[in-house]
Amino acid sequence: EAELLAPETEFQIQWLSENLTLSSVDDQAISVSTQSEGEFEVELVLSNQETCFDTSTYLLTFYELPIPNVPEDFSVCGLSTSIEAAPSFSEVSWASNGLGEFAHPDSSITSFTIENFGEVGLFLAVTNGPCSVIDSLLVEFQPPPSIQNTEFVCTGVDALFELTFEVGGDFG
Repeated sequence: EAELLAPETEFQIQWLSENLTLSSVDDQAISVSTQSEGEFEVELVLSNQETCFDTSTYLLTFYELPIPNVPEDFSVCGLSTSIEAAPSFSEVSWASNGLGEFAHPDSSITSFTIENFGEVGLFLAVTNGPCSVIDSLLVEFQPPPSIQNTEFVCTGVDALFELTFEVGGDFG
């Protein structure tokens, strides 16, 4: 949708367009809209009691608003993960809040690696012409569990083993 404003005048105003929806044809300020992207013409006609006319043509270009379609926030075990977005346009750009690195920052499918465990905000910008939309997701990188203090005790000729262990790791 776009807003158009004719100059202040004592003349009669008439807006004309074949392919756009106009909120009014005779108001000084109107809004115009369309269901598709592309280039469209709008004409402004000023007249003085149907005797004198002046016409001006305006070219308007409408772009479809891009949609990033990033995945929901998630947790991963380790320091690396794959990320797949389904953007509505192919011009994309990934960024993070300063931590980690993308394998393919200009692709909707990429992997991301970080040096330390924790939460990282990831951002995807999708662009269509002059229109750009950014969406984000939060990824929590968790350390894998580890078994510590493994102890084996043989309890006789039947070879019965007792295992004792402690589970380590920060699971939030």
